[in-house]
Amino acid sequence: MDASVAGVVGAAIGVLGAVAGGWVSVVGQGRQQQRQLRAEREYRREAARREAYGALIASTKLPSASW
Repeated sequence: MDASVAGVVGAAIGVLGAVAGGWVSVVGQGRQQQRQLRAEREYRREAARREAYGALIASTKLPSASW
């Protein structure tokens, strides 16, 4: 194998490595984004639940307070 063939093979291996690294990065970012969206959705759901429970407790105290 002469130097030009070795250079081409080395360049091809480098390109394949770069493509594989980019793919792994994109997949990792996608998964991280999904986890973040899931966490935000859960946080909003918890906040709505707390607000609803607070309103329920407040509304049940009104008749007791006026009685």
